[in-house]
Amino acid sequence: MPQSIKAVDIFSVGKWNGTTITEKDLDDIVDAFESTKEHAKPMLKLGHNDDQKMLADDGLPAAGWIENLRIEGDKLVCDFIDLPEKVYKLIVDGSYRYVSSEIFWNIEINGKEYRRMLSGCALLGTEMPAVMGLNDFANLYKLDARFIRTYTLKKEGNNIEANCP
Repeated sequence: MPQSIKAVDIFSVGKWNGTTITEKDLDDIVDAFESTKEHAKPMLKLGHNDDQKMLADDGLPAAGWIENLRIEGDKLVCDFIDLPEKVYKLIVDGSYRYVSSEIFWNIEINGKEYRRMLSGCALLGTEMPAVMGLNDFANLYKLDARFIRTYTLKKEGNNIEANCP
């Protein structure tokens, strides 16, 4: 039975990968979503790789779909819907903690040009997202922080030392 996750942070204003994202960019993404969602609905996928082996092996068409895209404060927020049970469980279990949005720039659809448009979101496991400051799934599910370790890296010459408090 498909699952849903409500109110997921997926993008934010700021400077990401050398590009400044403004409130206007977020507005344009939401406007494009509203105009095209019936025929160009953004999907979820596992990582940014276009070869979605797990989904293809299971015969799944997508890891889920994006609905109810909106702006809350300086963030782009949406609901993930129609998540296959296997993907939902991987998220809840912490295998996929982060999301990374994929944005089209200056794309034309059916004769209309959109300045910014959300093409989809990648669920990230081992990769870190470029956009920082978004709530991860651990926060959504109130996972126990005692099981999350952080490391401080210290570099001296060619040596790197990792300390875990």
